[in-house]
Amino acid sequence: MELFHKTTEIQEKYPGILDEFSKYYVFFHKNPAYTEYQQIYESNKSNIQQLMNELHENENQLVKNRETLNERLSTIDEKITREKEKTPLLKKKVIRVKNQDHASDILFQDTKTKIQEITIKNILLGVGIFISGVSLYRIS
Repeated sequence: MELFHKTTEIQEKYPGILDEFSKYYVFFHKNPAYTEYQQIYESNKSNIQQLMNELHENENQLVKNRETLNERLSTIDEKITREKEKTPLLKKKVIRVKNQDHASDILFQDTKTKIQEITIKNILLGVGIFISGVSLYRIS
């Protein structure tokens, strides 16, 4: 943003300085003996050179910023590539976990069914023992 403001500032200054320079360039070259024209011409020439120097500094800073940005983008691109390489492995792990979750649900249901079968057998066994006990009691 700073470069933008500097460039905008230069753009605002440049037309006025260029007009002054052009005007006094003509005056100075028509009347080289008049020292006031020469001083104003030299001053305007110096101002234009200063603006050009500022533009070159801005350009150099812009190039540095672009290089830094390119380096950062390269780093980010490398990280994205590494993450993309991990994606298939992670997908396989997710599928495995989902299958394990499904398998654990099946195992839970199987265990629950076996417990119910054993409970029914125990109840029937208890009823059988009770009936046998009652039968033996009546016989004796």
